[in-house]
Amino acid sequence: MIAFEIIKTRQVAHQTVKEVQRKLSAFGEVGEINERVQKSVTPPQFLLIVLYGAGVTALLAYVKAFFSKLGEATAETILDKDKLKAAAMAPEIRPLHELARTLLKAAASPDPHIRVRIALPRPDELAGSVLELDAQDAAQMTLQLASFIAKADAIAQAVRSEMKTGMIHGPLTLSLQTNGRFHATFLDSGTMKRRELDIG
Repeated sequence: MIAFEIIKTRQVAHQTVKEVQRKLSAFGEVGEINERVQKSVTPPQFLLIVLYGAGVTALLAYVKAFFSKLGEATAETILDKDKLKAAAMAPEIRPLHELARTLLKAAASPDPHIRVRIALPRPDELAGSVLELDAQDAAQMTLQLASFIAKADAIAQAVRSEMKTGMIHGPLTLSLQTNGRFHATFLDSGTMKRRELDIG
């Protein structure tokens, strides 16, 4: 059963992709690496990791251990760098923290600059629920990963709810707020207007 899928743009280095693939394979099966063709003259380069149900389940134990160390994700805990670092570097969190370090390294690539993203395949594989990982250090990256995985069911439920009353056109774009909740934006295909959701 496939747990993860990697989608990349052409200029993302082979070694970078292989390193991410190796880290993910510790948690479950990684499907074929797919390359996204872009038509823009100077398109942004990205590395997208799609998490399927088996992937979320495999990572969940580490996520629970992380938040057990950190405490509830609130503005106070998220902004406390010492507490965040201590939680991320706890021995029982190590596999998740190592994955975060690998993704941070990929995002730090200067040539070309790579946007590292993580997604759920909802509403579908081509236009999922996407979070751009923009952390400045490994502890913050661990927090972003853990928060996304912890809220995966809530994100999926929000998408299902919206699909009952309309259609989501394109991806649902997520951003992690300082209160631990997610702000989501998407294009309503019925009205073709941008809409927002609060998910937590």
